[in-house]
Amino acid sequence: MTNEPRDWPQLTKEQEEWLAMCKEEGTKIDPETAELHMEWGNELEPYGLLDLPACAVYCGKNYFARRPGGKVWVYFGDLPEKTVDALLKRMGQKVEDAHDDDLPL
Repeated sequence: MTNEPRDWPQLTKEQEEWLAMCKEEGTKIDPETAELHMEWGNELEPYGLLDLPACAVYCGKNYFARRPGGKVWVYFGDLPEKTVDALLKRMGQKVEDAHDDDLPL
């Protein structure tokens, strides 16, 4: 495997279907009752589906939500923006800070 993105592993059909199911599940999550989880991991590939080269690893906090008692944790990046905004407010984080693309140097 090289460091060129075109040579990195691609999702299988099954993984694409699973990811689509997660995104669909995300539309059913109520931000008022959602269970929340944070873990450190690759922000570029939060579900850990692919074995990416070291240059494609960006370690940070990955936030997930699920319906109460649900089996599927959905990455915040796969939730509707309105749901993410409500969850961030519930967590006490400013929404504008969470959507800021500027990295502190």
